[in-house]
Amino acid sequence: MKYQTLTAVAFCVQAFCLGAHGDLRNRNFPIAEEIRGDVDARLSRSDARKGLCRYVDYTVNGERGVFVENPDFWARGIDFSCASPWNSHDGGQRAGTAVSARHIVFAHHFPLQVGSHITFVGNDGRTVKRRLDNAKRVGNSDLAVGLLDEDLPKTVKPAYVLPNDFTNYVGYANAFPVVMFDQEEKALVREIPSVYRGTHAVQSLREPKGELRRRFYEEIVGGDCGDPALLVVRDGVILLATIDNVKGASPSVFMLGKEVQRTMDSLMRGYKLKQYDFAAHYGR
Repeated sequence: MKYQTLTAVAFCVQAFCLGAHGDLRNRNFPIAEEIRGDVDARLSRSDARKGLCRYVDYTVNGERGVFVENPDFWARGIDFSCASPWNSHDGGQRAGTAVSARHIVFAHHFPLQVGSHITFVGNDGRTVKRRLDNAKRVGNSDLAVGLLDEDLPKTVKPAYVLPNDFTNYVGYANAFPVVMFDQEEKALVREIPSVYRGTHAVQSLREPKGELRRRFYEEIVGGDCGDPALLVVRDGVILLATIDNVKGASPSVFMLGKEVQRTMDSLMRGYKLKQYDFAAHYGR
């Protein structure tokens, strides 16, 4: 009932926002079309039976600290180095996502344990391990921020966050495909009806409506919480939310951005969330 209520409130917020700014729905956003088209083109060239998993023999190899990229992976070549595939606390569960060289975010209700080691796979294929030294909840949300014992190398690229002016470039990102990792390190596809800009910090992540995207969709199950929901853009990925529950209503990193930054600063100053610059990357 709690999550159903949250989802209902979120949809009301969406309706309010779109009603107040309905002109955005009638505008053409070439960047938005390119983002949707790039993901769909990848999916159309891939076989979901072979291409969902990021790594070969993920669980067996993960226990050995080995991560071999699946040659049939549908999202091969996209830099997902921000998304940690493994940790010493719970293997493939309780995922963390780098948002700076020193900070990660994860689910407050399904937390990583302070003192555990978080494994990342750099964009050069090498593994990087860091100890989780401290962690704090973000306000009263289901997000938590963790502090690593030392900076991540340049080969691990923190996720971007949405800029405040994102609607100028992609509208409300209606029906954007979202890459959502799970505890088996499958890159599953969901959709967002839109990015919320209201007062309620919950983002809806729904089952895709089209047949192509649905072939790469699976339900969220227990143990997936904390994994990232990512928008694929040029030169990186944008962290939209972290998985919270099976209904798909998850804490919005965009709406909680200021609180996330304050929590990061309280753990260690000098590191900032990096907003994605659509104009710089797409030249429009």
